[in-house]
Amino acid sequence: MEAEKKQENQIVIKQLPSISHQFEKAGVAVRKRISDLELDKQIVTEDTIQSIKKLRAELNKESAGFKEQVKTVLDEVEKPLVELKEKYKIHIEEPYKEADSLLKDKTGIFEFKIKKEKENNIKEYFDELVLSEKIDFLTFENVGLKIDLSTSEKKYKEATNTFVMKVVDDLALIKTTDYEAETLTEYKKDLNVSKAITTVKTRKEAEAAEEAKIKAELIQNRKTALIKLGLNY
Repeated sequence: MEAEKKQENQIVIKQLPSISHQFEKAGVAVRKRISDLELDKQIVTEDTIQSIKKLRAELNKESAGFKEQVKTVLDEVEKPLVELKEKYKIHIEEPYKEADSLLKDKTGIFEFKIKKEKENNIKEYFDELVLSEKIDFLTFENVGLKIDLSTSEKKYKEATNTFVMKVVDDLALIKTTDYEAETLTEYKKDLNVSKAITTVKTRKEAEAAEEAKIKAELIQNRKTALIKLGLNY
């Protein structure tokens, strides 16, 4: 039984194609004929152009004759190969592909279910964390987890906890700044505490410089007005 099954699965070449040709001999004659024509010495003039065109047409016709013979032979040789490919595709390849597709769909659905359950559990853990820490602006997507089958749920929860605790520390740092509300507004944009602090600090410095400039201009204008009134003292 095993031997019969093995025989069914074998592809055997019963007979290799045997093609008779005289290309080597014909090639010698072709090269001699072309050499004898001394084509490199041919000069095209008004008197010779027609004969040269005729010679070229003759050579092309001879070449086409050989090419057509080769094409005919190749077509005959390839017929069983084309038939082999078609039957292989219909009887072997397609059934295996259908089976693979079916199993892929089934495993895909199961793995998606497992990943979704894992994601839901981690999200529930995240929601509990932010609720206990009274953080109302974070979303689960902020954590940036890519759920897969190989990483354990415990690892994901540890990563989630680390992320939330970092935000807790950031918020504590923001509370120590002079402009807590503005810094917190900046922080919520991308959760980058150092960037938020620097942005607000730079903004406040720019505002202070602008206020100083306005105040200096106001004082100068008053001085000028007083001088015009003769109140130099």
